[in-house]
Amino acid sequence: MNKNLIIRADANAQIGTGHIMRCIALAQAWQDRGGAVTFLSHCDSEILRQRIIDEGFDFIPIEKPCPKPNDLSFTLKMLSAISHKLSAASLWLALDGYHFTPDYQKAIRENGYKLLVIDDMAHLDHYHADILLNQNIHASSLSYSCDRDTVKLLGCEYVLLRREFLKYKDWKREIP
Repeated sequence: MNKNLIIRADANAQIGTGHIMRCIALAQAWQDRGGAVTFLSHCDSEILRQRIIDEGFDFIPIEKPCPKPNDLSFTLKMLSAISHKLSAASLWLALDGYHFTPDYQKAIRENGYKLLVIDDMAHLDHYHADILLNQNIHASSLSYSCDRDTVKLLGCEYVLLRREFLKYKDWKREIP
């Protein structure tokens, strides 16, 4: 695999740590298949930033998170800079966060980038994504309005597990 994944997720003291952690699981799986990963993030936690770097991923800080002005233009600028080094077909952007609007998603796709949106609740009017992922048990019962070509990955069979949990995948527990 010679593909690159850019992960756009934010975290502060109130919200977002879970989004970053599940994106680390996605990044690990991508990396295990030979891909490169860059986090593009507004992350207040030094510990989380260091975890991302220690995993072997690049980290590009964003000064002001979405929906602040210039976030989308900065994200598109970074995607353009990265894709100029590569073929555009080898670049994916994953968005994980409640604050990434349908307009934000649409702009990413209209600029020619492949887009994975990670969601929990079907809270938006519409999703503009190549792939929409909801790993929760209730995901298939939610009603999603998506672009016609969106692939929906809904349910626990698409769960994102970090390496430290995957090692227990086939563990058989004995109950006395």
